[in-house]
Amino acid sequence: MAVETGDPVGKVLAGLVHERPLPHLVERLAARCDQPFVRNAVPLRELAAVVAQAQLIWLQGSLSFPPEPDQWLALAEAYDQLAGRWMELGEWQQALLFCQQAADHWRELSKLDPTVDLLGWARTLIRQAELLGRQGRWPESYAALQEALPMLRRLAKSPSPECLESLAIAVNRNGIVLSELKRREEALAENREAVAIFRGLVAGQYSVFAPGLASSLVNLAGRLRELGRHDEAKERFEEAVALRRAQAAELPEIFLPGLALALHNLGAWLEDLERWEEAIPPTEEAVRIRRELARARPAAFVGELAGSLRNLGVELMEVGRLEDALAATADAIAGFRAVLGQAPERFAPELSRLHFRRCYWLKDLGRPEELFEAAEEGLRDLEPHVTSSWGDMADHLRSLYGLYIRTSDQTGRPPDPEQVDRVRSRLGG
Repeated sequence: MAVETGDPVGKVLAGLVHERPLPHLVERLAARCDQPFVRNAVPLRELAAVVAQAQLIWLQGSLSFPPEPDQWLALAEAYDQLAGRWMELGEWQQALLFCQQAADHWRELSKLDPTVDLLGWARTLIRQAELLGRQGRWPESYAALQEALPMLRRLAKSPSPECLESLAIAVNRNGIVLSELKRREEALAENREAVAIFRGLVAGQYSVFAPGLASSLVNLAGRLRELGRHDEAKERFEEAVALRRAQAAELPEIFLPGLALALHNLGAWLEDLERWEEAIPPTEEAVRIRRELARARPAAFVGELAGSLRNLGVELMEVGRLEDALAATADAIAGFRAVLGQAPERFAPELSRLHFRRCYWLKDLGRPEELFEAAEEGLRDLEPHVTSSWGDMADHLRSLYGLYIRTSDQTGRPPDPEQVDRVRSRLGG
């Protein structure tokens, strides 16, 4: 009962499994960890991760040498399950390590057994692509999907809902990755295909496949937005938000993140059109939801919260709510700083742009004392992550350094000599 209600005793059980992974205890807990209630509390997700780890350890201890095909299969599935458990905790880097192990085991199995389960293999690759994307490793994410998609298209020739769903998820993810690689017409085609597949699935089993349709609609709207096709984008955004809102009302612990994403993207689209007053309500709602999610699972949602706060800051500044805009931007900076270690290539440029924006707002507002402190904070954050060849980030660091020195003169506050030396060295003198 304690496990089912989410009581922190889950942590105690996790420790027991970790220290003394008794086979019968691991087996019984593993069956319970597949239940939906496990997602509802962090201690239960931690327990599920430790149970999956214990299962893998027992499996490794029972291997023959060399392993038989069924053992390669069991290892691939165990690593994939463990990757999923770490994803549920928002521990993307750890999840990626296990996912890569799973993909390697699928490849080894394929050498021994030509009838290998292509669907299981492809699902591991989809997961790997998502995790690589979360670290901004888009070419590698694309490569994983190019390995998965031929398998899924082959399976879709004799379609089952299960295979078609996985194909739609992979195609949807491919659209996201192609967009990040600036191949936007191709990205649009992929996301259109994903929506079409999900619409077909929804016609047969609405409750099962409506979440996938909502996700694919959000991404299709994003692709249309990127290409300036605003009327079509508006329709898709509104449909996605309506679907996500209905799903979140029924199962908030599962669907609130999707609703927040749909609202965030709707606000971003309105921002693109410079419809600032209209953009603020959906962005504020996205911030409220993501703030609650980040309290429960900071590793998973602090970065997403920072992204919504970044947009909200711009929207508030454009309608003249200056103090609110500066507060939202300060919170966004703190959020991106907190997740910087997860994926520096992804988050350092975001942090750089925010520091640059805030400092120039303060400059234009004629607030030199705050500008001096903001520039100093920006230099501390950015200097370790910039080289002279880093384009915009190097330019931002150079600009912040100039503001720092000038406002030092204006305010009579001496600059930190060690910080000055580090920045000048980083920028090549």
